[in-house]
Amino acid sequence: MISETDKAYIAGLFDGEGCISASLYKTTNRNAFGLNINVSICICDKDLMLEIKDITKTGTVRKHSTHKTAHAYEVRAKRDVLTFLEIIYPYLKHKKELARIMIIYVKSRIISDRHTHTDKEINLIGKIIKFHNTKSTVRNFELWKKHIRKNRTTTPHHKYWTKKEENYLKTNYLKMFDSELAKKLSRTKPAIAHRRFDLGLFKPRDFRWRLKEAEI
Repeated sequence: MISETDKAYIAGLFDGEGCISASLYKTTNRNAFGLNINVSICICDKDLMLEIKDITKTGTVRKHSTHKTAHAYEVRAKRDVLTFLEIIYPYLKHKKELARIMIIYVKSRIISDRHTHTDKEINLIGKIIKFHNTKSTVRNFELWKKHIRKNRTTTPHHKYWTKKEENYLKTNYLKMFDSELAKKLSRTKPAIAHRRFDLGLFKPRDFRWRLKEAEI
């Protein structure tokens, strides 16, 4: 149980040093874009970041990619993003509206579990992106929006995940390669990776070597 004092403290820290973002990246198909959502806090106090991770039971802590003395607390999985934002939302001030938009978007994606985006979800992502309003990001958003709408009617029916499949994934994602899980669950390798990401099931960087050593 998280105390109201802890919620207010984390919210205050997030208002000052936190970030809510949606980033688009080019996929292997040059005409398509992928979408990542991210909630993060970046400061020099690693112990504080670890404490927030422990209190909220969400996210990861790592060294910042560009600032040598800073550490970043990041939440990327949709369910964890929702959990974190709902914890601090009542106490937010400066980032409250942005958090509200992200909460609505994430809830919509989790409940529906659709492969594509609705117009409402596209507009919500547009609002989040425009908070940061860089030319390249806005340009990529327009290309992404065009791609989503163009391919919406031709997208194959999405195969929904069952609780049984999710439980199997949770039990075996550190015991099997994604390619093996894909064959077992009759899904594609990217589908396995995306669902792991949504569920917060991240593999360590040396996973491949660990698994190979275990087989020897």
